[in-house]
Amino acid sequence: MKTYHAFILASLSIAAPAITAAPAFERPPMEWQVESRYDFDATIAAIVAEAPVHKYTVLKVHEQSKILASKGFPREPVTIIEVCNAKASSIALNHDIRSGLMMPCPIMVYQKSEKVFVMTYDTRIMSSFYEGGKPMAETGEAVYKDLQKIIKSIRK
Repeated sequence: MKTYHAFILASLSIAAPAITAAPAFERPPMEWQVESRYDFDATIAAIVAEAPVHKYTVLKVHEQSKILASKGFPREPVTIIEVCNAKASSIALNHDIRSGLMMPCPIMVYQKSEKVFVMTYDTRIMSSFYEGGKPMAETGEAVYKDLQKIIKSIRK
């Protein structure tokens, strides 16, 4: 019986294809970032000042690192600035109410090793997740271009 089991096991090992680890999932970048030429606080101030120039309202500034530190989780500075363009929001919501889940547009400012970075979503990709076809894609493209202008104003 032992010989039979050894034969079966040997057959399986010869016949079975080698199992290799699957490659790590690589998703397309859904966000983009730039390094700021300003310090942390000046970067936030510059974005808050620049957003209205491009018809974006600053709805809220969340000092995330301060909130976390108050709960016992200190970290390097992170602030999220919520901006909204009423026209773009209206168009997107009219095409797919679920698009409200990506609103308002977050612009994140964070510091890492003395450098300050600004990051946001690629709204061209985000808009493709929702119904609306060409008008939704055009809205995602327009918002992407506007956010680039806002963020490039602080680029190093």
